[in-house]
Amino acid sequence: MTEQYIERHAGELPSNAELYIEHELIEAERDFRNVDDVAAKLMAGMLHSGQASPLYSLSSSGAVDYEGINAETRQDYHKPTTPDWMRKWMDNLCTYAIEHDGRGMQPGWSELSRDDVIERRLGELGISAT
Repeated sequence: MTEQYIERHAGELPSNAELYIEHELIEAERDFRNVDDVAAKLMAGMLHSGQASPLYSLSSSGAVDYEGINAETRQDYHKPTTPDWMRKWMDNLCTYAIEHDGRGMQPGWSELSRDDVIERRLGELGISAT
């Protein structure tokens, strides 16, 4: 999971999705809350290990299985090649999954991560989209 993501994105500028995630992680930590649905969906979409995985389920439909998400993220968590920022994403996904465990498919979930939605949200936060 982690090696493919790191190799695909080595040396690139952060995407709008990554900018949104980083902003949301900072805000959530500051406000003592979990990340929002958009950040969880985006992180899960970037870290999932395939279409049959719990993270893919979260990313594609909003369905949450804490045990599955915890197991999937822990596969790479302690590998020396996993960067700290990715561990932070994994920790936040597990915390999000605890709060939403057992939740089924969510109506409108696919709309949360459309490019225009992310760009608008970044603009509302005063962040220039890439």
